[in-house]
Amino acid sequence: MELRHLRYFLAVAEELNFSRAAHRLNMAQPPLSQQIMQLENHLGVQLFERETRPIRLTVAGLTLLEQARPLIRRFDQLEIKLQLMGSGDTGSLAIGFIASAMYELLPAVLKQFRSRFPRVHLDLTEMTGLEQEEALHEHSIDVAFIRGVTADEDFYGQVLVEEPLVVAVPAQWELAKKSSISLKSLHKEPFILYPTKPDPSYANFVRAACREAGFEPNVVQEANELQTAASLVASGIGIGLMPASIRVLQRAGVMYIPLKEPAPRSVISVLHRKNDPAPSLKNFLTVLSQRNTEQVTQSI
Repeated sequence: MELRHLRYFLAVAEELNFSRAAHRLNMAQPPLSQQIMQLENHLGVQLFERETRPIRLTVAGLTLLEQARPLIRRFDQLEIKLQLMGSGDTGSLAIGFIASAMYELLPAVLKQFRSRFPRVHLDLTEMTGLEQEEALHEHSIDVAFIRGVTADEDFYGQVLVEEPLVVAVPAQWELAKKSSISLKSLHKEPFILYPTKPDPSYANFVRAACREAGFEPNVVQEANELQTAASLVASGIGIGLMPASIRVLQRAGVMYIPLKEPAPRSVISVLHRKNDPAPSLKNFLTVLSQRNTEQVTQSI
């Protein structure tokens, strides 16, 4: 018994007239009658009493009608669901991200994506960059937002944001009164670094920037989280080199002072597995690409 047989049967059972059922199915009456007879022969029961006008369902026909309606309804719902999944209008998308991506970049992207694809479930997990690359390999996330770039040939990466570093300074310090600071002038200042693990880390990037400016940073405290580092700065323990996007936090007791050019720049990249066919991922990357294009256009 095929699904088309059930559709033919359902049309005749609801119309109780072969001519009207054939018109409803956009087919001729003789082929429809033959299909119903084939179904009856296959099942070994008579489904309609044809001698009456209008025709009537037999007990077997009534039983089949009761079961056929929900079966066809569920199949139609499944068909629609699969079609939506194929177009990326439904399903799920697992996103990994670093904390600083949530300051400016990611909230705007998520808002646009949800407005266009509200039936796609988003599973968001904060991770370090290394954890995200491991999760991509394990297929536990579909897309990653990391600070820096990747050398992994299994992934496609694209730089989304390039931002200068700023100096987070305790508000009560003399440095907080400056309009800008050269990185070289900070060689005697106490530094707070984050995070130092796992490698490669943002702390390595800061150390490399300081070495490029001619000194090794005087590290007095390490922190695992950006907001923890900002709190330590507010406490007067030391200064920190942080991505400019941290200024949206407006932390009490902290002043963010721009570095004089040429200032080191940190990047945020998006990663995903090469040749990943998931429609929801393709739609997400399209939204991301359109947002970047709009930002570039606005900056020109």
